[in-house]
Amino acid sequence: MRKAMRLVKEREHLTLLLLRIESYLGLDPKRPDPESWGPRIAEFAKYMDAVRCIRVMIQSGDSDETIIALLMLLIPISDANGKRGRPKGTIDHDESVLLAMELRDSDPKEFSWPKLADHFCNCKKPHSADSVCVDKLKKAVKRLRDFLQELGYKR
Repeated sequence: MRKAMRLVKEREHLTLLLLRIESYLGLDPKRPDPESWGPRIAEFAKYMDAVRCIRVMIQSGDSDETIIALLMLLIPISDANGKRGRPKGTIDHDESVLLAMELRDSDPKEFSWPKLADHFCNCKKPHSADSVCVDKLKKAVKRLRDFLQELGYKR
């Protein structure tokens, strides 16, 4: 039972990591056909893993309460208002954040944060060092650096 739970969590984590890596590289994450499989690979995999675990638990003679507890762990009820992810207005992880980080690392004097924001944000006016777009870009690059560090990348 514990091994199955660990495998479910590990599979879900790896699927989400791969989707995130694909989005940073500018690839469109591959999703199953919405008509036949549903909107998200991770959710589909989660349900399939839950079904497999339940079959094993039924064959093992586990109680209904134990099966319900497992279901609640595997498929948590989403919050009432359905909001997920970062708040509106943050820069999503995509290839522009990766490029901004690479440019900034290559020559911080040449590629200042305002200059990078001018290039990557679709604003009509030039950015200052304290503009909202510069702040969002810095935060997006920081999230990317943290993610790379989580994956074991060392600068």
